[in-house]
Amino acid sequence: MDEAACEFVETLTRCFADLEDPRVQASCDHLLIDILAMTILGVSCGADEWTDLETSGRLRHDWLRTFLELPAGIPSHDTFRRVLGLLDRQQFAACLFQWTQAIHEATGGKLLAIDGKALRRSFAKKSG
Repeated sequence: MDEAACEFVETLTRCFADLEDPRVQASCDHLLIDILAMTILGVSCGADEWTDLETSGRLRHDWLRTFLELPAGIPSHDTFRRVLGLLDRQQFAACLFQWTQAIHEATGGKLLAIDGKALRRSFAKKSG
């Protein structure tokens, strides 16, 4: 596992530790932290539909398994939809905010824009 991927998972795990997993644990095939990590990575790469998250995971499966457990492989798009839909939105938002703050501090405030315009290169470039 490369150092950056390890740090990503450790920071994500720490910041999302208080997020309640509402699923029945005995019937869970996928770890919540794996689903959250794949969601954040997928959205960062432009995924905007449930099927995009599954496709992104399948395309990057070999790389993802170097730092995620993935006990049942890549979750289906239905699993992403169901699990993320069950999460308490306020808890999730608070954890996501905590994670973005941790990333902001770790990078000294140097962040890459991941909004739709930046991902699609629809921004105006400076002349000269």
